Amino acid sequence: MEKISTQEIIDRISQLEQSVEKGHNAWPKVFPEDDIRYNIGALYLKINDTEGAINHFLCFEALYPQDNGEPFHFMAWTIALYRNGDLKEAEYMFLKTMLQNEYLFPILFGQNPELLDGWHRMTLGEKDYISKAPKWILDLWEKEEINWAMEIYQGELCNKIRERYATIKLFMKIERDINKLGELLLESSKLEKGDYSSLFH
Repeated sequence: MEKISTQEIIDRISQLEQSVEKGHNAWPKVFPEDDIRYNIGALYLKINDTEGAINHFLCFEALYPQDNGEPFHFMAWTIALYRNGDLKEAEYMFLKTMLQNEYLFPILFGQNPELLDGWHRMTLGEKDYISKAPKWILDLWEKEEINWAMEIYQGELCNKIRERYATIKLFMKIERDINKLGELLLESSKLEKGDYSSLFH
């Protein structure tokens, strides 16, 4: 990230949030590599304004309840909730983040994950989307937060979610029956949105 003062970031956040509130579809860029619809929350965290980040995410959710989001958007939301002491909500957001891009957390943990087989979200779900992201975004994580995230990631629920999601993606790649494919798409969508009821049937 180019060197930029806290005040400059604050000024840009204000300008960008005005654009979001107006519902602009042609999103301006703060930095060439950023999609501003989703990175305003991360910019708040960059200047250590957890309250501002939380307020932004609540506002965004109210304005765009059907928005599917973006990996770093959910990642920053997870961090903000954790720093705000909302640990249950932070864990739930972590789980949603995990399926936004399955390479994000392994890369955060210092791993070099192999390419996954099966269907995935175009661009947003690719390994390069994480590995080639601006360094400052992953650097938002503090060591304590990474340890917390790793503990959840290695837990039983996370393993179940990842295993079922991987199975669905493989079946989606080979399934030719339209009805069965629709069922797989529906279940994968539910998992991505935080509905894990299918894991306990």
